[in-house]
Amino acid sequence: MNYLNMFSFFKQRPIFSLIFTLASVELFSFFGYLHPQAGVVLFWLIIAAVLVVSFWRLEYGLLIALIELFIGSKGYLFSFDINGTVVSVRIAIFLIVITVWLTKKIFSKKVQGSKFWISNLSIWYIFLFAALAVGLIQAIILRNNYGNIFFDFNAFLFFAYLFPLAEILREKINWERLGKAAIASVSWVAIKTFLIFYVFAHGMWPYTPMVYKWIRDTGVGEITKMDQAFYRIFFQGQIYELLALIIILGIIGHLINKGLGIRDKGLANKRYWLLGAGLTAVVILSFSRSFWVGGAAGIFALVFLLIFVLKAKWRAIGIFSLYSISIFAIGFILIFALMNIPPRKGKPASLSSLVSERATTQEAAGLSRMELLKPLWTGILKHPIIGSGFGASITYNSKDPRILQNNPSGEYTTFAFEWGYLDLWYKMGILGPLAYLGLIGSASFALWRVIKEKSEMVLAGINVQAMSLGVFAALIALAAVHFFTPYLNHPLGIGFVILSSIFAVFVKNREKQI
Repeated sequence: MNYLNMFSFFKQRPIFSLIFTLASVELFSFFGYLHPQAGVVLFWLIIAAVLVVSFWRLEYGLLIALIELFIGSKGYLFSFDINGTVVSVRIAIFLIVITVWLTKKIFSKKVQGSKFWISNLSIWYIFLFAALAVGLIQAIILRNNYGNIFFDFNAFLFFAYLFPLAEILREKINWERLGKAAIASVSWVAIKTFLIFYVFAHGMWPYTPMVYKWIRDTGVGEITKMDQAFYRIFFQGQIYELLALIIILGIIGHLINKGLGIRDKGLANKRYWLLGAGLTAVVILSFSRSFWVGGAAGIFALVFLLIFVLKAKWRAIGIFSLYSISIFAIGFILIFALMNIPPRKGKPASLSSLVSERATTQEAAGLSRMELLKPLWTGILKHPIIGSGFGASITYNSKDPRILQNNPSGEYTTFAFEWGYLDLWYKMGILGPLAYLGLIGSASFALWRVIKEKSEMVLAGINVQAMSLGVFAALIALAAVHFFTPYLNHPLGIGFVILSSIFAVFVKNREKQI
C-alpha cells in the first residue's frame, strides 16, 4: 500500500509556479521599497486583487492570507502610510477577507454548521477568548495607554480567521491546496534565506546596503554580522521553516517505521534529503537559540511517540536518527558551500565554533531578558488573577546595545516582553496561559489519538497518521519556542495554532466516518 505519496504531490507543477510567483512578489516588494510611489500602487493593486478573488472564491482569499503569513514575517512587505499611520498588507488582507466572509454569511440563505464547534477544542477557544476579553477590559479600567493597547492586542484579532478557516477546511480539496501553498512558501523562504546569506557573505556591493534596509524596514527580519564575514540571517517567519522541518521529520519517521524507507526506496528520493537539509540549514542560519530549543523539544517528542506510541523497533529508530544527523551535516555543508564558493579572501569562518559559541554564551540581549524577569514577576503579582491588561508596561534596566545607544542609563520601558508565557499571564491573568496551554494540549491529545490508531486516510498525498505525528511534535516545538520568544501572541504562532486545531478535529471526524 502507498502510505506516503508526498513527493509525487510535491512534483506537481502548481507548486513550482507558486514558488516563482512568490519570488516575483518579493522582487516587487523590493522595487516598491526603492520607489515608494510605485510601492503605493502595488499595495492597492494587491488589495484590489484580494478583494476580487475573495468575493469570487473565499477559500482563495484565505489561502492568500496564509501565504502572506508564511512568507511575510511582520506583514509589511507592502504598506500604505495614512497620515503617519502605516497600514501593512497583512492588516489590509485581514480586513478584506473577514469583511467578505461576514458579508457572505449575512446574505447567504444556507446555514452552515461545523463539527469543529462541538469538539473539545471549542471549549478551550471559549476560555481563551474570555481571557482576551478580560485583558482588554482590565486595560481600559486601569487606563493603559490606548496606543499600547491597540498594538498589543491587535495580533489576537488574527483569531478571527478561525471561523472562515473552520468552514473551508471541511473539504479535503482545500487541505490539498493549503499543502501546496505551505510547501511552496517554506521552499521560497529557504531560497530567499540562502540568496541573502550569499549576497552578504560575498560582499556584493552595492546590493548589501539596499537589501539590508529593505529587510529591516519591512520587518522581515534581521541581518547581523557574527564573525569573520559570517552573517546571521534571521526572519521571524522562519518559525515556519522550523515547524515544517519537524513535520517532515515526523513524516520520515512514520515512513521508516512502516518499513517503506528501505523497502520502497523512499529515503533514496533526493527530495527527502533536499528539503530536510535545506530547512535544517535555514534553522542554523537563523542563529536563534529559541528555534534550537524548540527544535530539540520537537525532535524529543517525535522520538518519544515513535518508541512509546508507535512501538518502533530500535532498527527503525537507528535509521531515523541516522537520517536526522545526516540532514544536519548536509545543512552545515550547504552553508559552508554558500560561504566559500567562490573562495573568499581572508581567514575562513568556523561555522561549528560560531554555533557552539551562540549556544553556550549569553550576549546582551540574553542578559536583558534576565534583567526583565524580576520586574515582570513583580508586575504579575500585582494582579495575578485578572492581569494588568493589554498595553501594560514594565520599566527595567537593559544592557542591550541598541537601548544603550539611545539611553546610556539603560532604563527601558516596554509592553512587549520576551518571556512569552509570563507576557500572557501579566496581561490576561492566569486564565490566559492556562487557556492557551489547554488549547494546545487538547489539540495534541486529539492528534495523539489519531497517531495511536492505524489509519488508511491520505490527505494532500500524506497518510494522516504520519501528518498527525509531525503536527503534534511541531506544536510541542512552538510551545517550547514561546518560552523565550513570544510567538503565541503573534499572527505567526496564532496561525499555526488555528490550522493545527482545525486539522486535529478534521482528521478525528474523518476517522470516525471511515
